[in-house]
Amino acid sequence: MPHQTGEQSSSSSRRAIVRRPVFMLSDIPDVMRSRMHWPVAAALMQRWFDSPANTMSRAVKNGEVAPWSLSPSNVDERLVSMAWAMRFGRVKTAANELLRTWNSPKGLALLRERIARAKPPGARANWQVGNFSQPTRYLETTCQVNIKLAGSVTDPVDEYYAAIGRGVLKLAVSGTASQRGTGYRIEVAEYGLYLRDTYDFNDDPKDWFSQFLGNWGWEGLDTSPLPRFDIGLSAQYDDVPMDRYYQVQNNDFAAYRRQYGKGGDFVIFSDLMRFRPSQPLILDV
Repeated sequence: MPHQTGEQSSSSSRRAIVRRPVFMLSDIPDVMRSRMHWPVAAALMQRWFDSPANTMSRAVKNGEVAPWSLSPSNVDERLVSMAWAMRFGRVKTAANELLRTWNSPKGLALLRERIARAKPPGARANWQVGNFSQPTRYLETTCQVNIKLAGSVTDPVDEYYAAIGRGVLKLAVSGTASQRGTGYRIEVAEYGLYLRDTYDFNDDPKDWFSQFLGNWGWEGLDTSPLPRFDIGLSAQYDDVPMDRYYQVQNNDFAAYRRQYGKGGDFVIFSDLMRFRPSQPLILDV
């Protein structure tokens, strides 16, 4: 038998190195689509990555800026629908509660303000309040009268949690109003429900640590708090296991924005889900 040299033996035992793409931050939307089957959450995050850098102010985040005054590039009214949101039990529960209790004292007080603002000069009767043919961001200051939080940080991790987390469900009213003494009467024709949320990765300046957003990798999401590898921001190829997970925090998105000049925060408005009262509803406010 021919003698095998030491050099040949060493060469044959050497493991072939396979360099694979290392999972990085901007791969998360693809994994949301392919592994998690979360198309809405994926589309929202992809929009953030594709947009020019924009850091949302606290005033915009808190709803202190009129939404109709925002740049269209900083608002999304396309990706989130109420039909999608109502697939989640916590949203449906919040919607039913809001429909049942919207005419609280605070709700009626705000309705009175909306009626007064909609009144044409000199009008006494039959003026329109609320135009449901408008995009929902325009309803914010014209006919939205009450709100309900939909979601919390303790909810199960599903697509709504990844896309919205804790959104604000809002109810708007459309109808015909008339003057009644020093007050008003409105015949409510329709209610409308929509969601408002902000899509950003900005930590509160008072926070000691950046918000943890889970451990991500080619296999999907792992929410356990065990130590993981730091997530990369740029393309790399290396001999690493495909099932490796990387810790993701808000500050990783901030670093991505600084490095690439991309990553635009935006305000989300869903479409409008419309309801008619089961019987005529006339309110004096």
